[in-house]
Amino acid sequence: VFDSSSSSDSSGRGRPTLDLDDVKKIARKEGCELISISKKSRVVSFRKDYGGNSVRINVYWTTGTVGTCLDHPRQGKTQLFRRNTDMKTLR
Repeated sequence: VFDSSSSSDSSGRGRPTLDLDDVKKIARKEGCELISISKKSRVVSFRKDYGGNSVRINVYWTTGTVGTCLDHPRQGKTQLFRRNTDMKTLR
């Protein structure tokens, strides 16, 4: 369904860009619920439940940054960011 190709943004800095439609397809396939899209901030947000715990996943499609927000059993509310994510890593 996905390939590992990415393209550079218009600034020429070589940051990966993710195709928004492909991101939404992966999320749907993985059972994530779309909760918001901000074209201004270039972020799409999803929610997925894992064993009664809700996880929010924010994908910044122009930079390839993915933020995951969850309530960790020992550490409490936690955020994890991964930069330069390509389509292969996203799934």
